[in-house]
Amino acid sequence: MGAAVMAGGCDPKGDGGEDGGGGGGGGEAAALQEAIEICAPWAQTYAACYAQEAAQDDGYAPGYVSLVGECVAGVGTYASAGGVECRAALSDYFACMAALDCEEIIGSDSVEAGGDTEGSDPDGGGAGVEVEPPCAAQEQVIEQDCDFGAVDSPSVGSASDEG
Repeated sequence: MGAAVMAGGCDPKGDGGEDGGGGGGGGEAAALQEAIEICAPWAQTYAACYAQEAAQDDGYAPGYVSLVGECVAGVGTYASAGGVECRAALSDYFACMAALDCEEIIGSDSVEAGGDTEGSDPDGGGAGVEVEPPCAAQEQVIEQDCDFGAVDSPSVGSASDEG
């Protein structure tokens, strides 16, 4: 019964139906396609890198589709609120992240999480130089161009944020 009730309000074609109601047609369909185009290269790169990492230590790796979905949700939320400049900033950021090699991607997780320093002694004995995470400049543009309000920017650079 629940599915039949819910199906009555669903417009699977996204054209708004005959009554002209909303439902994801026109501009929303174009925005979805644009978000997928922004996210797909990043997700493909990350999925491949984390699959390699998981294979080495029998761990979990997020899949391509889940990464695309997570990214599209973030891009859709923030780009629609932030406008053209925000969408461009997100596009630049994900293009930068997609261009990284696996060593940079896997290594960036520890930099983001722990603020690692280059040349520091793992036992805490030496002072190092603070290492800036990859694509930090693009991330800064997102902070400037996207209106997050009281909410922090989306955590989009690290697949390991998922747990």
